[in-house]
Amino acid sequence: MFIAPWVCALVPFIRAAEFHFIVASREGMGAWFETAADSLAAGCLLAGMREWLGRQRLYMRFLSSRLFVIVPIVILGMNYLHPALRYKYTLVWPAMNVGIALCIDWCMRFPKSGLGRFLNWRPVAFVGVLSYSLYLWQQPFLDRNVTSFFTAFPYNVVLAFSAALASYYLIEKPFLRLKKRFESPSVERATVASTKPAAVSEAQS
Repeated sequence: MFIAPWVCALVPFIRAAEFHFIVASREGMGAWFETAADSLAAGCLLAGMREWLGRQRLYMRFLSSRLFVIVPIVILGMNYLHPALRYKYTLVWPAMNVGIALCIDWCMRFPKSGLGRFLNWRPVAFVGVLSYSLYLWQQPFLDRNVTSFFTAFPYNVVLAFSAALASYYLIEKPFLRLKKRFESPSVERATVASTKPAAVSEAQS
């Protein structure tokens, strides 16, 4: 919680500096860790501040109001706008990070909404479970620069999901079980406490 705000504050300037002084970095802008770390830090801040935010009357009033629909609309609009790059990397991307964090928080706090029920639907939730494995394994199969059986639709989607399933059950789950042997009791208690609302939401849905 000490480091994350500094990351959010400094990374936009790192993006701007790399864009102006390191030409080769332009192709990896937003993909290289030092140019995308603020998006991860925004998620860390949301996780750490969520309980405190829930006690802020003004924040909760905004989150539950009909005006909140403006937030995802603005995010989508920002994604398709093409402002000057100096504004995109220093202002637009940080604003999108905040907006996405707000949308995530909204979905978690209102599981009985239509969108909440959809996200808690078992097939969608299972895709969420596989999301990290999909993130790792989709690249060989969703490469637009390669024309082969492995990258042709719909085979590429089937192969990406197959690789993600294998990775999840053969690598990720065994290592998650192994990790629990080395966790301290305080980490385990914090994990249980943070997942209780999600478990209740899933049961309700």
